[in-house]
Amino acid sequence: MKYVRIMKKIKVFTVNRQEDINETSGTGYVITGFIMDTGKTIIIWNTPTPSITIFDSYQDFLKIHDHPENESIIQEMSINIDSNGSLSLNINGK
Repeated sequence: MKYVRIMKKIKVFTVNRQEDINETSGTGYVITGFIMDTGKTIIIWNTPTPSITIFDSYQDFLKIHDHPENESIIQEMSINIDSNGSLSLNINGK
């Protein structure tokens, strides 16, 4: 029998930067991210030259990209997957 791992929860978040003190990524919705139930965090830069980065954890992502001086607004959404494959969505602002 083949083992297949089913994810139970995925968190989705966006980063809305009010300012860009480094003048690198711009302002507005600059990142769309996904936190897998394993903790791995994937971010997609919504910039003119989009790119994808994978971090071992959300905390590792924040160590590099959490810049309070940019007045970033992080919006989080949790997608829960039950044993039948049904999805539910929970939205939180942070």
